[in-house]
Amino acid sequence: MERWRTFVNGHSVSVPPGASAPVPYARPWEDSPSLQILDLPVVQTAFDFSAADPEALAVPNRLAAPVGVRFRAGCFDALVILLAGSIFFGLFSLLGGQLTLGRRDLLVYLLANFALAALYLGLFTALAGRTPGMQAYGLYAVTFEGQPASRRHLGWRAFGYVVSTGSLLLGFLWALLDEGRLTWHDYISHTFLTDQPV
Repeated sequence: MERWRTFVNGHSVSVPPGASAPVPYARPWEDSPSLQILDLPVVQTAFDFSAADPEALAVPNRLAAPVGVRFRAGCFDALVILLAGSIFFGLFSLLGGQLTLGRRDLLVYLLANFALAALYLGLFTALAGRTPGMQAYGLYAVTFEGQPASRRHLGWRAFGYVVSTGSLLLGFLWALLDEGRLTWHDYISHTFLTDQPV
């Protein structure tokens, strides 16, 4: 015969199958278990980034192209992207497609232009090292140490362009707020644009 075990008042009691186990009697004069709180001193380390930032950004602060020049190069690229988008949607319309201004259609236009911009910026950066706008204004990407950007850096920069574009251009506008005048894709790739020979 199989027997079960239960605990009554802290003691193990054997209970045969089918029997009910006795419920422990609560004694009002016994103290209920108390919660003990332990205070342990915890030291949290503080990271001081203020000393590292000026050293890491010394070369970009010295060699970075002015924001105005980078803005004009970006506008050049934006015009090329808009022209390509206009040609794409013009061909779509000529081949029998209908262009309307419904919510879904506007979303499709926005996503198509985002994909076109991401492909344009990503492919030109990853394969040629510079976009046509950068070439027109004599800009090229270099690392934070001032060395020419490697293929790996350019790959990360291409990815950074997708992030900066996909955030409704906030990654580009970050240069206006940043102390070093760098964008999100600059920080992602550890590169920046310069107009000076390195």
